[in-house]
Amino acid sequence: MLDTIPFINRKKNRKNNSETINIEIYHNDNNLTSLFDNHPDPIVVINKDGYPIYANDALTTVSGYTMSDLKYKYIEYVHKDYVDEAKKCFKKGTKGKVQHFVSCIYDKNGNVLTANITYVPYTDSMKNIIGVYCIIKDMTQMIEIENTYHEQQERIQKVYAHLEVGVWSFDLSTNSFLFISPGVENITGYTVEEFNEFIKWEDIVFAEDKETYTEEQFKLWSGININHEYRIVRKDGKVVWLQDQTLPVKNDHGEIIRIDGIVTEITKHKENEEKLYNLAYFDSITGLFNKEKFDTALAEKIATTSRSNGSFSVLYLDIDRFKKIVATLGYKIANKLLKAFATRLEEIGGDMSCIGRITSDEFGIITNERTSREEVMLLINNLFEDLKAPFIVDDYELFLTVSIGICSYPEDGQDVVSIEKSGEIALSRAKERGKNTYYFLNKITDMSHLRHIELESDLAKSIELNQLLLYFQPRVDTKSGKVLSAEALIRWQHPNWGLVSPSEFIPLAEDTGFINEIGDWVICQVCQYLQDWKKEEKEIIPISINISAQRFLRHDWKTFICDIISKTKVDPAFIEFEITETYLIRHEEEIIEAIKYLKQLGIKVALDDFGTGFSSMSQLGKFPVDTIKIDRSFIKKITEQNGEEILAKGIIYIANGLNKNVVAEGVETLEQLNVLQQLECKEIQGFLFSKPVPVIEFVRILEKKFLKPKSAESSRPIINKRKYYRVDLPYSIEGKMTLTSIQGKEVDLGKTDILIQNIGPGGLKFLSTINLPVRPDAIYQFETTILNEPITVLGHVVWKVEDVGTFQYGIQFVIDEKDRDRLINLFNHLTLHLRKPSVAPYGEVVENSYNYFRAKKLV
Repeated sequence: MLDTIPFINRKKNRKNNSETINIEIYHNDNNLTSLFDNHPDPIVVINKDGYPIYANDALTTVSGYTMSDLKYKYIEYVHKDYVDEAKKCFKKGTKGKVQHFVSCIYDKNGNVLTANITYVPYTDSMKNIIGVYCIIKDMTQMIEIENTYHEQQERIQKVYAHLEVGVWSFDLSTNSFLFISPGVENITGYTVEEFNEFIKWEDIVFAEDKETYTEEQFKLWSGININHEYRIVRKDGKVVWLQDQTLPVKNDHGEIIRIDGIVTEITKHKENEEKLYNLAYFDSITGLFNKEKFDTALAEKIATTSRSNGSFSVLYLDIDRFKKIVATLGYKIANKLLKAFATRLEEIGGDMSCIGRITSDEFGIITNERTSREEVMLLINNLFEDLKAPFIVDDYELFLTVSIGICSYPEDGQDVVSIEKSGEIALSRAKERGKNTYYFLNKITDMSHLRHIELESDLAKSIELNQLLLYFQPRVDTKSGKVLSAEALIRWQHPNWGLVSPSEFIPLAEDTGFINEIGDWVICQVCQYLQDWKKEEKEIIPISINISAQRFLRHDWKTFICDIISKTKVDPAFIEFEITETYLIRHEEEIIEAIKYLKQLGIKVALDDFGTGFSSMSQLGKFPVDTIKIDRSFIKKITEQNGEEILAKGIIYIANGLNKNVVAEGVETLEQLNVLQQLECKEIQGFLFSKPVPVIEFVRILEKKFLKPKSAESSRPIINKRKYYRVDLPYSIEGKMTLTSIQGKEVDLGKTDILIQNIGPGGLKFLSTINLPVRPDAIYQFETTILNEPITVLGHVVWKVEDVGTFQYGIQFVIDEKDRDRLINLFNHLTLHLRKPSVAPYGEVVENSYNYFRAKKLV
């Protein structure tokens, strides 16, 4: 045997201290010697008896074994699960047949390596088979890469686990496939033989994807792994999508010697991806962009337009009476109508940037860049004209009208949120004008609308964020001034707009249905206060609570009230519910039954704002209430001698005759108090004794037990604490105001008209129809012209006084001393100017503030 085994002669090169290995074979086969030394994969020569007799250096690189370590038969290095396969292939190899198979072998450290094994028979000079060349292709790294890939593509694999994966390995030196798994044939329809003989992979790539496919393939020659998606044409002509991860394999010299790949068919995934995309970004009924996609398109439009310093418009359209159509005809007809409306909208919109359905009955249109106002008007007119034609839906002939609000970028907002807010304001203004109309946003008049929208959107979070507060207004004995009870009044401490009165947010709560949550919160708070005061041994008086009639129309109201009374252990006699006369008349039967149940629990009931609901005084007897509260509008007239005071007096006489307690609301003067005393009205409530106060101040009132009326003479004089003088203007002058920042955050709202009443180096006083918060972190910009010199200053509100329809504000300037010196010089000239008789106006003078605001459509 030895004469047929390659002779290995190792010599040491003393000059460079390196070892050279000469492999001499009796055949003098130089090609075989080169194969041994330079092949990137381990090659082990195994004799016919199964013993390794030679191995190249690659074996050590891959497994750690040197030739001296190979003392046992080859089968000892094979994993037990692959022994039978290895033996079978070895036997065939020694009979002259080349064998390829996958096996697991052990490295020197006992680790398991996955490898492609090839047995190639080798012969002696007489052509006798004397053993096999065992070529080992280590697939461990490939498997690890494949596992990593599968982890990264877990979502795809979960959805498409039933699809077969195609794995292949291509040898660049032989220009042939080393391995192709059956999955490749399942995916492409082509057999392994066809790929090896005449089919090239790029030949089956879909024509439209060949360019990008080729670009990706070039990356391989730089040693870059590629992972991409493209389409192929199967053998049966079907076009399918593939996920392809291709990995270049290098030898020790950095040369790419092999390319391995994994392909997965993802056609269904791509189809589902398209469906998911449509569901995520397109409205299922109309096929238009949904709100998310519309907002994305708007953001992209803002980004591109900002770079070109351009502008565009956004139209918000609301279908008038759509909810009524739904309620009358049902959703099936309504949805068909929406689809037909969307089709017309697309036809009329033409090449507009995009159209979307934002809510159930609201649509949006983003115009192209630099679309003029005239072009927008043409679009609107075309839409109104087109809507004159009916929509034929099933057997119905339906007509639609729309309200349209229009805002522009960048004038009305520079991001999606601000544009959306401006659009809401413009659309709201359009609806106020009636059906089938439009409104171009005018920020000069729309600051108050922003307040309304913000309050409406933030109200639902007010309880969760602990923004609601309770104030208490005492009700006192008319003759003695003793505090007999109090009314709990809710306030909202809004983070941006300050303390908001119930007259402003309660109507919003009723419109949105949030009124019931607010009412429940008030009941819980009052009961908790009563419980706390009792524990603190304070004197307790009955507390009245305003309750919406909506609460009594819900099925759980009895359970809720009983639970809260039981939980707080409050005596029901200290609770009184106030129900407005209007609600009682509207839901008379249900409310009367509710009142009877409350009285059984021991809770008193008051009829609030009596006289405003136009019920007959003769009906007082059938309302089982304990107290009648006369509306302040009657109390205001009770001292007049024009016949209108008779109604208020009549209510008191009849209520006393029915043995019902009477409370007069809104008592503000001593004269009103004197008349009510003569009429034997038992209780009064009003600013004459106390305004609504926070709970801490109310506890002090409880401790005092009595209140005295506040006469005009006892009011303290106003002390002028200003650091700088003010110039009182004979007539108000026009100015502009805009909110610039809240809590340091910049705000872009545009300007609104104001009337400046006095001005000085430290601040000014002005009149407006907008309700602003009193807070130092809300900074406003004021503009006016005095003596033909324009003035622009910043300041914040330090006080306000509310009148009917208007608000008066005091402003403290936020300016540096250099600007203040300039103002002092100007106002000195103004003072001298005003002393001159019959001189030219000092500014845009306004003599009648009400007529001014009415002309501006601000009241």
